[in-house]
Amino acid sequence: MDRQSNEFEPTCATATAIAERASRSNRANRPRTRPVLEFLKTAFLFSLGLLTVILFCDWRIGRHFYHTHGEDLIGTDVYHGINRANSLPPSVRTVYLGDSVAHQLFMPGTEPSPDVRFLTTNQAISMAGQYYLLESGFQHDPSIHTVYFFYVPGCFANNLPPRLSHDYFCGYFHRLDEVIEIFRLKHDSQLTASHLGRWLMPNLMMANSMWNRADDDAPDLATPTPIAQSAPDPEPVLSLLDHVFEKLPDGPEPPAGSYGQSLPVISNHFLAKMQSLCKAHSATLHVLPCPLSTREHFEDSRHVFEQAPMRIEPAMLIDAVHFKTQFVEEERRKVIDYYHLPLNSKLITRR
Repeated sequence: MDRQSNEFEPTCATATAIAERASRSNRANRPRTRPVLEFLKTAFLFSLGLLTVILFCDWRIGRHFYHTHGEDLIGTDVYHGINRANSLPPSVRTVYLGDSVAHQLFMPGTEPSPDVRFLTTNQAISMAGQYYLLESGFQHDPSIHTVYFFYVPGCFANNLPPRLSHDYFCGYFHRLDEVIEIFRLKHDSQLTASHLGRWLMPNLMMANSMWNRADDDAPDLATPTPIAQSAPDPEPVLSLLDHVFEKLPDGPEPPAGSYGQSLPVISNHFLAKMQSLCKAHSATLHVLPCPLSTREHFEDSRHVFEQAPMRIEPAMLIDAVHFKTQFVEEERRKVIDYYHLPLNSKLITRR
């Protein structure tokens, strides 16, 4: 009996060892789902927490911009223009839009009567931004019946190039439908990436641009810069996308008196939309050229403007297009008379 037991024990030990090896082999071959699930769970919670922090920071920065009335922002005039367009009272009948030259002549807050609103900003927002401003105005005040749009002819050449457009246009006009519309028109990888960033985190992206902007890069409406002057690229990392997708650079800007032989895609598209928008609201649109220096050659190959520009002496200008401060009041009165505007220049005072 003892001999049988001793012979049986090695057999049992061998069987047990084989079973354990088989079990380990099965566990090794079995999919290791638990570690993967744990990793995915951790990654999800981390991403959720990071997104919450980012959105809170974006909201908090936005509250700061709101309480400071956007005074520290890049493109403060655009910020105020949007707010004014979004708060038009039903008594407004006439709206003025335009670039920084128009902003000098028709400064928001100097309207001569309650039925007039100046929504002038700058040319960096392009025709797309001008259209979106007017669209907002009509949404809040459908009773507008006359729109005056003043533009330096060369500003129509703005086809949303990388410099300035990221902060001035994408920074303020970044609804999802606006992002999609611009992408369909330009198919510009860098512009779209910047646009989507502003759609997701508008205030955080604006703060980033402000922190990375040199003091001497900030435009000053009191001492405007020429329209052809380039500013440093605010987001150089996005420029890599142009190399990846082999995007062709935008052509050189034409002189102030001409937009070239044809309008670029952005100006052509949104000028037509502005005309259609006014027609849909039974409003009259007047597209007028800002006053031009006698040194500038005026050319309007597409007959965009209703009439030729008023001419001024170069000595009155601080650069190619902007007035010296001491001549603004006098030239405003001349502009009102020259273009037969329904304004009383004596009543236009800064409020």
